[in-house]
Amino acid sequence: MTTTAPRGATRQQQWLAEAERRRHCGEPLIGVASGIGLVADAALGASLFIAYNSSRFRLAGHGSLASMMPLGNANDDALALARSLLTTRPNLPLVVGLLGQDFTRASDDLLDEVERIGALGVQNFPTVSIIDGKYRDDLEATGLGFSNELDFLRAARRRGLLTLANVATVAEARQAALAGVDVITPHLGVTRVAADPGREIDAAIDTLNALVGAVRDVRDNALVVFHGGPITTPVHLNEVLKACPGVDGYVGASNFERAPIMRAVKDAVKAWTGSAARETSGTDLFAEPAPDPDVEIDETNLADYLIARNVVPAGAPVEVEALGGGVSNVIYRYTTPTGRGVLKQSRQRVRVAEEWLCDLRRVINEREAISVVAALVGSGRVPNITFVDDDNYTFVMDSAPSDAVVWKEELFAGRIDSSVGRAAGQFLAQLHESTRGRDQLRRRFANEPLLTELRLDPWYEFTACRHPDVADAIRMAGRRLIEVQDVLVHGDFVAKNILVWPGGMMVLDWEVVHFGNPGYDVGQMLTHLILKAAAFPQWGARYFATSLAFWEGYREMTSERITATVSDEAVLQIGALLLARLDGKSPVDYLTEPAARDSISVLGTRLLRERPASIEEAWPLIQSILTKESSSD
Repeated sequence: MTTTAPRGATRQQQWLAEAERRRHCGEPLIGVASGIGLVADAALGASLFIAYNSSRFRLAGHGSLASMMPLGNANDDALALARSLLTTRPNLPLVVGLLGQDFTRASDDLLDEVERIGALGVQNFPTVSIIDGKYRDDLEATGLGFSNELDFLRAARRRGLLTLANVATVAEARQAALAGVDVITPHLGVTRVAADPGREIDAAIDTLNALVGAVRDVRDNALVVFHGGPITTPVHLNEVLKACPGVDGYVGASNFERAPIMRAVKDAVKAWTGSAARETSGTDLFAEPAPDPDVEIDETNLADYLIARNVVPAGAPVEVEALGGGVSNVIYRYTTPTGRGVLKQSRQRVRVAEEWLCDLRRVINEREAISVVAALVGSGRVPNITFVDDDNYTFVMDSAPSDAVVWKEELFAGRIDSSVGRAAGQFLAQLHESTRGRDQLRRRFANEPLLTELRLDPWYEFTACRHPDVADAIRMAGRRLIEVQDVLVHGDFVAKNILVWPGGMMVLDWEVVHFGNPGYDVGQMLTHLILKAAAFPQWGARYFATSLAFWEGYREMTSERITATVSDEAVLQIGALLLARLDGKSPVDYLTEPAARDSISVLGTRLLRERPASIEEAWPLIQSILTKESSSD
């Protein structure tokens, strides 16, 4: 089979001959979306360049699928981009992504312009091939279907232009091959980091092999290069090429335009500002599985661990006391003749009845959050960290004052001081307002993977499955944790994580910190106070007073407009969290009376179904249900 173009060959024929040569040499064909000239210049070793209207949105920081929305003229954008690239790079092997069924202008006019600017060919983009479901059915039924795109590519092929066809189904792959398209491009959806890489890449391989099979059933000489899906590294690509012998290469957009630019700019800015040690993306932190620690610390090896790392002097006697570490960590207080401290280490398995695993690096998230918050609200309000061992997911902090007590223990003992609630509300408002809208914190604490492991799956999704009548509302409450990106959120702002002493308060356990929805923190605190009012009705009035003092303290520190928004979000969270702490993977252990559990179930359900617009509007309902329960005992 010849791999060189004949004398007098067109550019299309020359490109196909070179592609055939690369195929026989085992070299993958790589196509690069080029939204700016710098990308094209940096990628000159690629086989092909493509001008997509989606580049306009990608490079502006938006999702690629914005290119499918009515946000401009897709063909005008793509042609303008192509024209700009080819003006200074006339020999660039550039394909233009065009909506072939643009009935506002004649196909011949579009193709005339493609030839006039010197482009190599065309691809069907935007395309209906990546749309499915009823909307796709309606598009096809009303004459706006995939066959129109193939007609456009046929017309381009007749002019001697290179043609590429995005396809997503076996039927589309077969139709494109029969139409004589030069390069079939299986589109695996938007480029995304896989939640389960092994499973998702295996599924992509199965899809690709099915599409390649459909092409080879009717054509021998069509090239197949794929795009999108969970393929985000060269290692992934090699895995696909080995498992899919009929695939000839890959076309990348976000992987070549957005991700490398973001990494390069971020690294350059860090180098120039000296912030490399301070600026780490939360998404980056949790992108890969956490390595195992070298040592798991317990009472038997804690002293040796501290001595080996010069935290305490060699030979010093070390007394060890296990502290309450919640359900996901171990915490030890150690005492030596010269002082004392507290060590915290993450554990992967959460100690609850249901299977629940979470990323060990949450402790890194915690100690970085403590550093940030200490600078914003004062070092005395958060722990003072004295030693860090990220490899073992461990840090050491100063011990709290000797007269400090856990606020939860005070509440359980009936020592319910509403002034502590007010102070907690004021602290939380200070945290939120001092971080509101800060983009650097938004990037660093974009901790969706951690939030999914520790909150969305075990609380919201698990609880939604147990409460089908309000499942949609529970899932919406979970989504609001991701959708709202306003402030730095503590993520576990409840009484067990607050130490109090005369004239002082310290907030602990910052491992679920994320940039998100302030209503979650407010809702979580009020949820726990409501649960305690149900469990201990003899002190219900004091729990209610403390709840309202907490909310009043928060309101004192925020504007009326912001308070209204936070209040609305908090009510939704209270409804979902009441049910989650009743029936989620980590239910509270003190709500044991059936009647109290029933009242919480009723209250959570009613809050979700009736959706009061504010805490003030919800409070009469909360009190009436719990007071009724109390009076019936």
